[in-house]
Amino acid sequence: MGKTKHSFGPGSGDIVEDIQCPAFSATLRDCNVGSNFENTVGCSHNDDVGVVCDGTKFVSGAVRLVNGNVPYAGRVEMFTGERWGSVCDVAWDIEDAHVVCRQVGFKRATYAKKGAFFGRNSDRVVSTGYNCRGTELTHHDCPLSHGTLLSDCTHDNDSSVICEQDSYAEYSVELTGNATYQSSRVSVFHDGQWKSVCSDNWDWRAAQVTCRQAGYVGTSHTVDENAFIDYHPMVFTAHDIVCDGSEYHLYYCSLNWDSRTCVSNMVASVSCATSYEDILQDGDIRLSNGSSSKDGQVEMFDESYWTPICGDDWGWEEATVSCRQLGYLGAITSYTTIEIHDGTEFIWSGLDCHGNEYRLQECYVPNTGWELTSHCQRIGGAECALSQALLRENGDVKLVPDGDSYSGTVAVFYRGVWGKVCPDDWSWSLANTVCIQLGYYGAIEATQNLPDTDDALDYHIHSLQCNEFESHLKYCNLDYAWEDEVECDLDSHLAAGVVCTHQYQDVPSYGKPRLVDGPDAGHVEVFLTESWGLVCGDSWSYDNARVICIHLGYRAVLTTSSIPVTQDFPPVLLYVA
Repeated sequence: MGKTKHSFGPGSGDIVEDIQCPAFSATLRDCNVGSNFENTVGCSHNDDVGVVCDGTKFVSGAVRLVNGNVPYAGRVEMFTGERWGSVCDVAWDIEDAHVVCRQVGFKRATYAKKGAFFGRNSDRVVSTGYNCRGTELTHHDCPLSHGTLLSDCTHDNDSSVICEQDSYAEYSVELTGNATYQSSRVSVFHDGQWKSVCSDNWDWRAAQVTCRQAGYVGTSHTVDENAFIDYHPMVFTAHDIVCDGSEYHLYYCSLNWDSRTCVSNMVASVSCATSYEDILQDGDIRLSNGSSSKDGQVEMFDESYWTPICGDDWGWEEATVSCRQLGYLGAITSYTTIEIHDGTEFIWSGLDCHGNEYRLQECYVPNTGWELTSHCQRIGGAECALSQALLRENGDVKLVPDGDSYSGTVAVFYRGVWGKVCPDDWSWSLANTVCIQLGYYGAIEATQNLPDTDDALDYHIHSLQCNEFESHLKYCNLDYAWEDEVECDLDSHLAAGVVCTHQYQDVPSYGKPRLVDGPDAGHVEVFLTESWGLVCGDSWSYDNARVICIHLGYRAVLTTSSIPVTQDFPPVLLYVA
């Protein structure tokens, strides 16, 4: 369907006008251009045209035979403008019928029938007919019939044909199997026989032409060598088929024929596309060898082959772009795998993305362009997100082990990886930021935890710093604090943790006291310098104890005492006179 008046925005540069294309032109090179690019008159970029491509199953110009009850006879219908329609019989003759029979795979026509011989079409008439000589491969090669208007044709004028039974046109193709859901074996008719096609040099271009000739829009994916269907070898084979991918019939490709058995006993196969969106283009990517359709190693299609991408420089940004290109919202994780499967000799390298690109081809590559290398030990992979809730941003946090617990070891997300925080310099203000970020009112305490035995996270954050009341770690010095490998200064068996609270009164403030070991009795601790500490008992008095009790909401002091300090206690932070 065409679009006018810069539906997709005005362009720039030279303008060409009065393009006239014959029906079923394969490329713009087949069209006539009325004006040259420099001297266009009467057109501006406000008149730029656009196009919305159809995603239908059949290629425009495909033909079929309907209502004949046998494959070699029926009413002639043609696919144009999103649906099927009949052909007017005003100029219909045996030469036109020969071409239609040849296009559907038979050698020639026996009869050209007029007057809706096989019944009337209930939809529409799409063509006034052609002036074929009878030798053309398809009606693409025939001139249009002139002198008859579509409005003059009714379904009483529907054309029909009866093809010569058991005769097949030279270079006709036959797909054995379901061509759109699995790999189908390809056979080509030559010298009076159906011949298998050897998989030697079979590639995406030849598969594209084969599917197009069979009436589909193209091939949906290539079939690697392991997927070729293994049949008992046929003596007469076609081999070394070479196409450039733009042809609509194998006749225009280069084929070699000889009486030999295919060396590998493997015959060529195809999987045909049911919509234009399914047709492969250079730069398309896929996920392979994963646990689901949303996860796997990233491979790129180029020059008929799927090739993995080196993971040496692979990161969160590259995984994010890959998932976006595949239609997902983004990446949940990025990873690399050491396993390189047998047969992988070369992989893409040199990729560097910012993370905001829509296709990997938009990312930076070295001046030499994409490089194929055989010296890579890791392959890049990604796990993609279908919902916004699964997406993560740098600085997201969770408590380990997972769950609804208000306390635990802190894990921080950065560039696709979850990592633990070293307990060095871990403070209440950092813990408070984590708790606020998790939806709590704040932190009661910053802890140093012994990680859970099932915790497989590595240490990645050292010397993290935040302002006192930040609401998210992304506002802290995460770029500086994150490292691929971190050795903590303190006990490496401990990790930074938190105890969070939903209660305002539980959040400590400067000078706030608490009783430890009991609700109304225990040793006194005071919150100072972002941590809880002891009050020295050398000069501790009844009046000091009374102030603490009143601060905590009690009316009076029953008794007061001092106890010895052991190594299990926090440091002494306050001395009283």
